[in-house]
Amino acid sequence: DLKRHDMGKTLNNELLVQAGVPTGEWLTKKLWGFASEPPFLHHGRATLISEAILAHGGDAAESRQEFANASPEHQAAIVEFLKTMQVVPVTPAVASLGGAPLADIETPARFMPFSDGRDPRLMAFRLLVRDFNRGIEEGTSPAPNFTDAWRCQQILDAIRESSDTGRTIRLD
Repeated sequence: DLKRHDMGKTLNNELLVQAGVPTGEWLTKKLWGFASEPPFLHHGRATLISEAILAHGGDAAESRQEFANASPEHQAAIVEFLKTMQVVPVTPAVASLGGAPLADIETPARFMPFSDGRDPRLMAFRLLVRDFNRGIEEGTSPAPNFTDAWRCQQILDAIRESSDTGRTIRLD
């Protein structure tokens, strides 16, 4: 979510305080796309998504504990959900529908690359910075995180239970 978080003792393997930032704090990246980039965590220490979740502490200790206390089936469902957070490369198979090429979608002007010769890759950076600044100003996270995924799973489980039992399921 591009914010600094205390990640706990397990992930605090840095020796040098840099720019006054404690060694146990990390500027976390967006969760979207992380499943495309194993091994996981900043140092690649986790080869499994579940290992990465269980290595978290500090600010994420409560979410980690909820995951640890969940049933094996529930843990597997969370990991399966997190595996969907990947960036799929565009290939000929992805870029067609029923064998026919997909039509181009017009890009809104605010997302168009610069017209003054600047590197068009700066647009993505500019949008990330905009979302980051908006998140700071509004006190919100610009990207889904583990807590968002956990909440989605709780909602999906409640829908399934409601469908199976015909009862209204209350979420806390």
